[in-house]
Amino acid sequence: MQVYSVRVDARPPGKHHDAPNKENHTLQIIGVLDLRGGRAVHARGGVRDRYSAVQSAAGWPIDPGNVRTLAEVYTDVLGISELYAADLDAILDRQPQDEVTKDLASMPAPLWLDAGVRSVDDARRAITVGASNSFGSDPRQDPWSARGAD
Repeated sequence: MQVYSVRVDARPPGKHHDAPNKENHTLQIIGVLDLRGGRAVHARGGVRDRYSAVQSAAGWPIDPGNVRTLAEVYTDVLGISELYAADLDAILDRQPQDEVTKDLASMPAPLWLDAGVRSVDDARRAITVGASNSFGSDPRQDPWSARGAD
């Protein structure tokens, strides 16, 4: 698998902009999957009734909402080395999508999972299903990393 890095010139424009840049900045691209009802969806500004199944990525057709295929386009076609999944059902305090998460976690790319973690038990469940890292994004709380929580 090839990982792509992008050179970023982080210097502000100005009189020194023409000077050689001695720092090497890289940008890592992470494949994002919004999961709802077992499908990959296009999240549209928080207006959940407008979310629709993903049907293509980078010009590759996808069976509507096929999570595995979208992840494979990210990793195999685009060379993206890490995945981030937002389990919208779990975030909304509904049934977590553990089977979908297990499938994503079985891929070679590390999986960052936002599953609405609200407790240590939620964090443990997210890690148990295979997430490399787990986050809570309950809008009523500050997001926090739960990796290795006791």
